[in-house]
Amino acid sequence: MILFIYSEEMNYRYEYNAIKSFLQNNYRNGIDYLLIPIENIWVKLDAKTMLNNGKNRLDLESVEKIYLIDLGKITLTTLQYRIYLLKYFEDLGIKVINSPETILLCRNKIATYLALKKYNLPVIPTIALPSYTDYQVWYDHIKKLGRYVISKPLLGSRGIGIEYLSIDQINKLKKKLDKEEILLIQRFIQTKNICDMRALVVGKEVLSAMKRCAQKGKILTNVFQGGKPYPIKLSENVKSLASKAAKSVNGEIVTVDFIEDKNTNEIFVLEINGFARWEGMQRVVDFNITEKIVKYIMGRYHENI
Repeated sequence: MILFIYSEEMNYRYEYNAIKSFLQNNYRNGIDYLLIPIENIWVKLDAKTMLNNGKNRLDLESVEKIYLIDLGKITLTTLQYRIYLLKYFEDLGIKVINSPETILLCRNKIATYLALKKYNLPVIPTIALPSYTDYQVWYDHIKKLGRYVISKPLLGSRGIGIEYLSIDQINKLKKKLDKEEILLIQRFIQTKNICDMRALVVGKEVLSAMKRCAQKGKILTNVFQGGKPYPIKLSENVKSLASKAAKSVNGEIVTVDFIEDKNTNEIFVLEINGFARWEGMQRVVDFNITEKIVKYIMGRYHENI
């Protein structure tokens, strides 16, 4: 059996509903798979360890794999609880896609960049700034990035909290740093038409890709922020980078974002998403991405349904 675990808080997500619909139309619930919310899983410890799905005991003896669709809206407490639930599943010999280590790596941007650098993959010049760093020290380092920078929260997704600033707005940056406690500051990279690229890696291959372009007058390309997806054929070089980036975080189903410097044609890895999102991508490809992903998870990637 395959467990597909999602968050009730995030059940509006395209990916959850697409997976749910595909499963219900093609497989029998409770035999090939079980779709359960992570909020329902709780632990009972007495003579033996027991995990429960709401009011019912969660039978793990027949579970071969777990695919986590989303972790949900989390605090530090719920993050640790849910991650260690997944780690417990792994300790029982159940394959978890993606692994807890991969999810944690991808959720923390500086951890992702350090993993990428370990594999000598290209990342944008970046500074990780704790708020207690001496003002003059971090100001001197920021100036070396260039006149314009991008500030990002250490944790976050969908472009939330990302801001374009000039070095002249250093006081605004300082206030933001004091509020966030830790910020990532990156060199601003000029791109053609303010676009980036996203590759969906499944297993060892790039399943699909898209180009995302920002709305006029904006810099964020995220579909959530109004960015528009376009079809794209990735070069072999970028495909190779995507596969290597996924490998750097031991990711099995991830999306990898890239940016290209329009002046130098250099390619940089922007981030890796441990919870793959393909809503925008599905608009610009001519096959069912959800079908491919579900069949991969079920070990039927090369089979016809």
